Formats: sequence, structure tokens, C-alpha cells
Amino acid sequence: MHNIEPLAATRAEGVINAVPPADAERLATKAAHVLAAQGLYAFGLFLATRKRAQDKAPAEAIHAASHGLLNDLELLTDDDLQRVPERPAFYRELTAVRPGETSAAALQRLLLVRGVVEDLLVYIRYAAKAAPGCGE
Repeated sequence: MHNIEPLAATRAEGVINAVPPADAERLATKAAHVLAAQGLYAFGLFLATRKRAQDKAPAEAIHAASHGLLNDLELLTDDDLQRVPERPAFYRELTAVRPGETSAAALQRLLLVRGVVEDLLVYIRYAAKAAPGCGE
């Protein structure tokens, strides 16, 4: 059993240290809306399709933090770990029923993964707002 809160907070701080906090906060807010409205795969597509210069680094940092947090929590398979660069495929596979897994177990895992990523995005937003030089 893992305590998600400190792991998510640590991963969020990593994002804030890697990219400008205002850019991270803005993109995390948009990504949270996509995740809530359309789901995990759409979230992955959203991150993969960021083309503006100020969005590319935060998108990559958010993806890396999401991947790292899910790995910390042992929610990834060996196949998932090999799909790191393929953002849309990585998130699509997280939504699929795995061999030997019932539909109910897959839904339970998906809801857990989605909740973990939502928590991470909230921590990124708050950490960005608390960062020096970032407006309220």
C-alpha cells in the first residue's frame, strides 16, 4: 500500500522545478479539464498535441510526472513502461482490459489511475501558485 499524497506532491514539485510555474499551472488546468470531461486517453492526446513552445516542455513534464507517479504506485505493467515515448498509446493501453483482468477490475484500475492523475494535476496547480514569482 502506498500513500499517494506525498508521492504526488513530490512529482508535482519536479514539474514546477523543470518548467516555468505559470506555464505548468496553465497547462495543468487545461489538462485537468480534458481529463475530467473526456477521460484518460483524451488527456494523453491533449499532452501529445501541444505544439506551442511554451506548452511543449510543460506537457512533457506532466507526462513524465504522471508516468513516474503511476510507476511509483506500481500501477504500470512492463508493457506500459516500454511505451513511455508513445504518449497516446501509453494512455490508451491504460484504459484497456488487460489479459486475465475482469471488466470490473479494469474499471476499478482505470478509476484509480484517473484519480491519481487528477491528484497530480491539482498538486501541480497549487505548487505553481505557491512558487516564487507566480501570480495568484
